[in-house]
Amino acid sequence: MVQATALRTEIETNSGSQSEIAPVSVPAVPEITNVRINEEVRSAFGTEHIPAPGKIIVHEGTFTIDWANSDVLTESYEIQFNTNKGEWVTLAEIAHNTRVKSFITQDIDQFANLNGILAQAKNGDMYQFRIRALNAKGASEWSEVFVVDTVETATASAVVNKLKANQNELVITIDEIYADGSGSGTLTETILINNNAKGTYRVGRYDVFVNTKGNTKVLEVYIVE
Repeated sequence: MVQATALRTEIETNSGSQSEIAPVSVPAVPEITNVRINEEVRSAFGTEHIPAPGKIIVHEGTFTIDWANSDVLTESYEIQFNTNKGEWVTLAEIAHNTRVKSFITQDIDQFANLNGILAQAKNGDMYQFRIRALNAKGASEWSEVFVVDTVETATASAVVNKLKANQNELVITIDEIYADGSGSGTLTETILINNNAKGTYRVGRYDVFVNTKGNTKVLEVYIVE
């Protein structure tokens, strides 16, 4: 009788329980499948409880990041981004979910009140995103970089203005057409150069090669990819 009771207790205690699979290595590298810039989404268009024109639940210009990963030993993800090839910044660390693999770059509470926007697109900027998977053994390598550019086309031009002695003034202009169709923008940088100067110069987020001759002639100008 005592043995039967002990056996029953053991069965009831351990029934349905399984020890977690302990990771034997770091997870595989996940893949960012898409990043899109969001339009504004509202939860309602004016109701008794939500004044018109309605509560915003997805803010305009935020990013939605989608990724894929089939490694069952993944416990969480770290997502990073940078602007114009700057420093990488961590957006979030997210617990692994076997179904949902998507993240919006905003922080809202359960009532859709905005706590903060983590990343938001601005015309004229380029954004890079990457992700890695983590578990108790460590982190995977970073994924391939996914690029979102708000500029459809960018064209460089330059003029040289003669100054005193052998120095001249180089004025470089970048004309941008925005990908969202909202218009265009212009960036300008002025640099002091010597006669017959040839070099690569930084204008905003662009590297621009310019070759000059004499006091005012531009032989060649283009954006360095």
